[in-house]
Formats: sequence, structure tokens, C-alpha cells
Amino acid sequence: MYRPNFYESTCLRCSEIVYQVDRVGPLKDFTFFHSGCFKCKRCGTKLTLKTYYNNQHNQDDKE
Repeated sequence: MYRPNFYESTCLRCSEIVYQVDRVGPLKDFTFFHSGCFKCKRCGTKLTLKTYYNNQHNQDDKE
């Protein structure tokens, strides 16, 4: 069974290492973001865990 390493996770947006002090997540699919990368791809508005939505029906929609 794969268990993610919570100390060295990668950001879904920029693929850089996300350290614990700058991390948002884990989200439902065990992904992480930097706090600066956790924003809307269209308008750039900073997201929260309540305003985040992941399209589970489209596998290409990773953000």
C-alpha cells in the first residue's frame, strides 16, 4: 500500500517540493499545493479549502 510522505510532497500546480509551513492539503485526492499556488487557474483568486473544487469527471482537470 502506497503511503504519501507528508514531509516531502510535491505541489500539484508547480511540481516543486512543498514543505509543511507552506502547504495546503492534503485534499481529498491526497494532493498538496503551496499556499501561493492554491489559486483559481482562470481568474487568479486565492482559494480556500471551502472554495476549492476538483472536477472528478474529467481526468485532465487536475486543478
